[in-house]
Amino acid sequence: MDETNKKMDEQAEPNGEAAQSVDWEAKYNELKKHSREWEKLAKQRKGAADELAALKESQMSESEKFQKQLADATARADALQAEKDRTEWVNEVSESTGVPADLLSLISASDRDDLMSKAEGLKDRYSTPNTATVPVVLGDGKHADIKETGSAKDDFSRFMKTAFN
Repeated sequence: MDETNKKMDEQAEPNGEAAQSVDWEAKYNELKKHSREWEKLAKQRKGAADELAALKESQMSESEKFQKQLADATARADALQAEKDRTEWVNEVSESTGVPADLLSLISASDRDDLMSKAEGLKDRYSTPNTATVPVVLGDGKHADIKETGSAKDDFSRFMKTAFN
């Protein structure tokens, strides 16, 4: 049986060569050392890049600095306005379709009309009815007060009649 296993191992290797033992720990340590060298080099280059950016910024004129600040402020204002518009769309569409606003806020849409068309598709499944009836159970909250109202069957039939008429 040992001879059969040896032959299978030898055949599995290309050209019938026997498998040589590989020192995996040494390979790991070598790759780790190589990785640390690249990490050290990247940190050095990051420092140089930061210095270059600081130098460029210090050489900017006042008007260029103001233009950069204006562009940043405009971008933030645009983002805030887009968020406000989206919130308004969600509330309007939720009110008109009955689909909950928290569900609509998860849907991506490019504009109000796009959101409305997607909400129309969800309307039948997720809309909340305007009138909700809740059955009232008389008693201590744990047990129905059957003495005053009769049986639970009578209570249920009375509730069904009032709820759907």
